Amino acid sequence: MQVKTQPQPLNRLAKILQERGLNQKEFSALIKKKTGCEITNCNISKHVNGKKAFMSTQTLMIFAVTLDVTADSLLDWPARYKR
Repeated sequence: MQVKTQPQPLNRLAKILQERGLNQKEFSALIKKKTGCEITNCNISKHVNGKKAFMSTQTLMIFAVTLDVTADSLLDWPARYKR
């Protein structure tokens, strides 16, 4: 018997990428174009899929600049902070 699992809710980064119609490969190319930085597809995937809980300040700022959003808008705050 196969057990169906509920899909994980999207984190803020994944939601923004989805809203903009960007896949991870396109996001990687956009990072390079806008910032000159290279972040591996594997690293991007871990952040998008929530498998990497920690994001360095540098990575956070690269993502924010690339997406033209505030760093705060990419952080998954606990619900009790209502952000």
